[in-house]
Amino acid sequence: SVPCQPMQIMGEGQIQDAFISPFWAKKTHRAETFEPHFLPAIDFKVVANSPHEGIDLYSGLEAMIAATERGLLVVDTWYLRLVTEMDGMITGMTRDGLLLVEDGKIVAPLGHLRWHENPFKVWQRISGATTEQRLCGLPRRAGQARGSSALVPALRVKDFHFSSATKF
Repeated sequence: SVPCQPMQIMGEGQIQDAFISPFWAKKTHRAETFEPHFLPAIDFKVVANSPHEGIDLYSGLEAMIAATERGLLVVDTWYLRLVTEMDGMITGMTRDGLLLVEDGKIVAPLGHLRWHENPFKVWQRISGATTEQRLCGLPRRAGQARGSSALVPALRVKDFHFSSATKF
């Protein structure tokens, strides 16, 4: 097992550090920082002096929704899968809540959508964030599955890539 260490993943508009799997550590002759059976908790904040100067900061999700002209509110995702490790592409599906926001109000529930995105590119398209954070990523059946948890703000992202509708 590899001990967890604090990491600054993004800084000055660039990738500063990343989790390195045993495979990638061996291939690139770097130190391993990632143990696949235990992911550390992550505390993610967007602050005023971050590379995101000029983004809108909100006290909470309700305030962000009220300031949104038109968008989709993704309440939860069903799964996340790494598609290509080299360029960081991840796929997933919305689950248990995809809502249409218009003129600062939630106006309708929508069906589920599949998406494909690179989180580092998403980082560059953040236009709003909450200062309030919520705990995400805990396994649904505690004790039977392992997973990471993250303390994260709600984010408003321009041009998020939803690739298709799902059948359920």
